[in-house]
Amino acid sequence: MSTVILLTLTGLGLAALYFLVASGLSLVFGLADVLNFAHGLFLGVGAYATWWASGNLPGAGADGFGFVVAVAFGVLAGAVVAMLVELVLIRPLYSRTIEQVLVTVGLSLAGVALLQATWGADARTFPRPGWTRDVTSILGASVPNAGLLLIVAAVVVLAALLAFLRWTRYAW
Repeated sequence: MSTVILLTLTGLGLAALYFLVASGLSLVFGLADVLNFAHGLFLGVGAYATWWASGNLPGAGADGFGFVVAVAFGVLAGAVVAMLVELVLIRPLYSRTIEQVLVTVGLSLAGVALLQATWGADARTFPRPGWTRDVTSILGASVPNAGLLLIVAAVVVLAALLAFLRWTRYAW
């Protein structure tokens, strides 16, 4: 029974990760009618920026509040790149769907290649808080806390998106 619980919660954690990535694409397409396939690039920029900040930014690191500082820096870096791409490349193409797809797919491929050329394609270990490397026992199954964190984050993002769409003037 513990194996079923472990596989179920690990699968939910992976599904939560997919939801977090796909929700941005769905939201942008649903609200702005823009086909932006460069979200992987923005995620990559944010990930590398978080990794860089954890070792180079004062006060950022794996323990406690430093982790939050590093992640906030990464989110800000990814958001800045996304805003620049929207202003410079996507906004002029609002009425041309095919060109949006071509530009954003090309940007995604070129941007990821640029990231790999800059920092290499090898996996980088990220200094994360100790509690995310631990496991929690749930009904006899040792479930990684990182997967549980993904599930909680996905639920929070889903609730925020539903509230945003319900109580603002933006709608599908």
